[in-house]
Amino acid sequence: MMMSGMVSLQVDPKGRLRIPSKYRSALGDENSVIYAMINSNGCLNIISKERAEEIITKLSKVVSIAVTERSKAARLILSSVSELKEDGQDRFTLPPMLKKFAGINKNVVFAGMGGSLELWDADRWDEMHSIVNNPEEFRAAVASLEDILTI
Repeated sequence: MMMSGMVSLQVDPKGRLRIPSKYRSALGDENSVIYAMINSNGCLNIISKERAEEIITKLSKVVSIAVTERSKAARLILSSVSELKEDGQDRFTLPPMLKKFAGINKNVVFAGMGGSLELWDADRWDEMHSIVNNPEEFRAAVASLEDILTI
């Protein structure tokens, strides 16, 4: 199932969140385990157990005793993959390291990216997407997709 659009929510006073229902089924049924991991854009990816296993398998082949940029990146990503334990009301609490990495405070945005789901701090989301307020920059960005985007 493809995920698109966005949903703005607030973290509750105890730091809990709920995956919006429009995305939850794409990550598996209500009993499915879900994971979060860092994303180089400063947000978090929320992924299914199957996707987490794929990523872990691929990245674990890159980790070595040699200090390379590739190995460093794999270590950072692998160490960030965290199971999100949902309670009886389908809420989860982000691990502190992930919350800090993504700068998540009170307001968040879940954004569907086709086959994945991103979780953003609302202020970071607005900053990252301020391009829509600059028509010339927006047109240039869309033009860069011309080879794959025909509407």
